[in-house]
Amino acid sequence: MASTHSNFHSAQADLKVLKGEIPFIGLTGGIGSGKTAVSDLLGKLGAGVIDTDLISHQITAPGGKAIPLITKEFGADFIDPQGALDRPKMRVLVFADSNARQALEKITHPLIQQETAKQAFELA
Repeated sequence: MASTHSNFHSAQADLKVLKGEIPFIGLTGGIGSGKTAVSDLLGKLGAGVIDTDLISHQITAPGGKAIPLITKEFGADFIDPQGALDRPKMRVLVFADSNARQALEKITHPLIQQETAKQAFELA
């Protein structure tokens, strides 16, 4: 019976997030603008914090969900010997070629959004 109650509670929380009853605040800004300081403060005040930079690193780490898609789109040359995205090499490409940047974003953004939503529902 406990699992039924737990599933019901989870469904209620999911619905509250979808309906906007639970606030969802996004922090944006450049390097050194204070995003981490603000998110740390909000976390200390009891807010759930979702770090999309961390998610980005997780999906491009060895075994990450983006690795097979990046390999298919850009080739194995963009994967380092440990199996992670070769960030320095990819950085050079995407800063020089907007089509490559868009292709990378087409791979990573949906995966980041999916994991962000999953974590938001877990926090609700």
